[in-house]
Amino acid sequence: MQWPLGFAELGHDVIYIEDTRLWPIYQEGAAADCTPNVARVKSVMEAFGMGSQWAYRDEVSGECFGLSLSHLQEFCRSADIFVNVSCSTFLRDEYMAIPVRALVDSDPMFTQIQYCTEVSLTSTQAGMREMFAGHTHFFTFGENIGHPDCRVPDCGVTWHRTRQPVCLAHWNAIPIRDTPESCFTTLMNWTAAPPLEFQGDTWGQKNVSLMQYLDLPESIGGIKLAIAVGQTSSLPFAWKAHQPPFGRTFDQTPVSWA
Repeated sequence: MQWPLGFAELGHDVIYIEDTRLWPIYQEGAAADCTPNVARVKSVMEAFGMGSQWAYRDEVSGECFGLSLSHLQEFCRSADIFVNVSCSTFLRDEYMAIPVRALVDSDPMFTQIQYCTEVSLTSTQAGMREMFAGHTHFFTFGENIGHPDCRVPDCGVTWHRTRQPVCLAHWNAIPIRDTPESCFTTLMNWTAAPPLEFQGDTWGQKNVSLMQYLDLPESIGGIKLAIAVGQTSSLPFAWKAHQPPFGRTFDQTPVSWA
């Protein structure tokens, strides 16, 4: 959300597009129904004052929600730049016609491993090479990429280093409640896919990398830390873990979480 919001607040005409060409997931029930997904996108965009500046393209039905398909295609014909955050958007013809197409790598090393091995996080053919070929400029959160001591391969492209934008005006500073239960919290995925193998090493996710911070809460006395994570019910260390009920807690608006 911070990307379209940031561009809009800088004075640009922006449309947010949800178009992965994947079947809708993360809703209750087995039916391939995008209604919960569309409702979620709509509520988020409205919460940030961009209720008329989004489109959700459903792979199952072929329908376009939010903006009409004709409106979206007309916008693309006059657009100056297409920003593909996290390699998430399938490059349809109307997106390919936009003269500048910037790919933003928000998962350095995982993105490049998928390119080099042609295996995705879901252990199927990645298509990352085709994704790279469809873009004209490349940005990454990996600030050391290209340095001699950095193991992230450059995949033959020129990377521009960037960081996750944060629109500070939308994140109010709220004092922590002075109660025994109060703590600093963060939301995360514990693990979203199997680990990747590359050059003899295994590359995991939070279930691996967070292990080096096992005892952090005990090392900073007086400050309580907690995480909300949906894939595990217990953690073998001093962090306090909240197990959110799926489809309930996270239905709140972004404003209510801020």
